[in-house]
Amino acid sequence: MNAGRPTPLWPGRPRPLPGETFSSWFSRTAWSNGLTPNELYGVAANGAQIHSRDLDRLAERPLLIRLSAATGISADILADAMVTRWAGHLYDTEERHIRLPWLPSVGTERTRPSFGQQFCPLCLGEDAAPYFRLGWRLYFVTACRRHRVYLSDRCPSCDEPIQPLKTIRTRIDLECHRCGSSLMAAPAAPAEDFFTQARLLSATGQDEIDLPGYGPIQQPLFFELVLRLLRLVAGGSFARPLRAELAESADELSQLAAIPIRADPYQFEPRQRHLLIALAARMLDDWPHRFHATCEAAGVSRWQLERTSRSPMTLLKKDHRGEKQQPNIAMISPN
Repeated sequence: MNAGRPTPLWPGRPRPLPGETFSSWFSRTAWSNGLTPNELYGVAANGAQIHSRDLDRLAERPLLIRLSAATGISADILADAMVTRWAGHLYDTEERHIRLPWLPSVGTERTRPSFGQQFCPLCLGEDAAPYFRLGWRLYFVTACRRHRVYLSDRCPSCDEPIQPLKTIRTRIDLECHRCGSSLMAAPAAPAEDFFTQARLLSATGQDEIDLPGYGPIQQPLFFELVLRLLRLVAGGSFARPLRAELAESADELSQLAAIPIRADPYQFEPRQRHLLIALAARMLDDWPHRFHATCEAAGVSRWQLERTSRSPMTLLKKDHRGEKQQPNIAMISPN
């Protein structure tokens, strides 16, 4: 680009759709200009290769400015379509090479599959131009409230993680980059009990969250507490007895028995996560009394918990309520 001369607008400049992720918009922009996302990235980033970069997290400001100049879309609008909009809310700091709480990467993470991009096949089927929603990146969002079905987080045919920048895009469909299967063919199993998901989504729009029995706490602290409770029921030696104690029916207990014990809570499918996160959230009520009572009934002592990595016991020992509050942000609906 010559100094002092405006960047010519690209022929294809689709507007971001309601709640669309940055990477989804970037893919549609590439497609509308007859390019692959990797080719468009090279044009916008001075010949750089996109590789497996998670643009919803790692797109830098200079790239957004160049895209803004070529599409006429504000760089701030593009930035608001990235998961970094939750910095200071779901997590305290942004470090490029660490896993973000509740926001796992797409594609791979530490050489392992990472299922950070979820989708509702029924929503995609209704879209005039299928696209990924930002709310589907949140790991505690496990079901579509519009269609009341569980989300999917992998190809229905080959189980490959969804990678928006590699997904094959047609005018009316999105297809797995590995096997070519339509994402709209993914199963849409009916989902129930949206209380916990709604509770956590609501918390993303609050500066402080009231913890029953304790009082208001800052957003990042609240979400870290829920994550620590999830780790307890997801994996480790306490998981089975805690699950049995928290189950509210024989049917729920049967469902829990079928969910494996995993140390990494980011490896569960949406349907499994839906139930495990609900269990974790039950221990928040009348904090910390119900949590202590649940642990005692499950045969888990305070001494054992104190020795546990990332124990919920130690998280709220300091009074965080006097810290500077973060600015409020609008809640993102996943549908």
